[in-house]
Amino acid sequence: MKNLISRLSKFESFTKHEKTIFFHGSIDNSELYMQSLRAHGMDLSSNSPAELVYSLIESISATEEVRLKTAIRRVLEVLEGKYCIVILRNGYSNKAYCANRGLQLYLGLDYGQFILSDKLKTVVSRTQQIISIEDGVIAEMFEDGTCLFTDSEGQRLNREYLDVLKKERIAPENQIINILTKELNGALLNVLGREDGIANSLSLS
Repeated sequence: MKNLISRLSKFESFTKHEKTIFFHGSIDNSELYMQSLRAHGMDLSSNSPAELVYSLIESISATEEVRLKTAIRRVLEVLEGKYCIVILRNGYSNKAYCANRGLQLYLGLDYGQFILSDKLKTVVSRTQQIISIEDGVIAEMFEDGTCLFTDSEGQRLNREYLDVLKKERIAPENQIINILTKELNGALLNVLGREDGIANSLSLS
């Protein structure tokens, strides 16, 4: 079965059970929700935003019996700040979710790869098939290279590629996630990193 591989730079990650959360940005009211979750018996091992997002999704799904995408949308509603999250369901899912709050994100498609960045230059250097992901939008990215987009109300959105040739100025490269496809077996998380800490490669294999 095909699965997803992520290559990332300076993104925080948290893996537990069948989910891996990648997080970039900042949450303004994280302490409030960490205290609330712990008060309700949730065992958080750290104060990381990625683990907070995971724990909130699990809490919302358990108490309200909602789908994962609905739980992600609730997280965007309650966690204030500027951030994006990417969620992989390890081992058996053929798609990833990307959710944006308060950032300007760009999603590019390059021969089966998804390139996700908050800097246009990062994506333009790889492809000109680029879609903008606005505040509150959730993207479902499938391993066959297709995407579905929904807004903060859960309504389906139609998206067209940006005309990047009309962009006169492009910001410097910053953050990037490449989501690739490959034949994989199982759900063992392998972490390979460079000593300088600039880039890590995480694969589910």
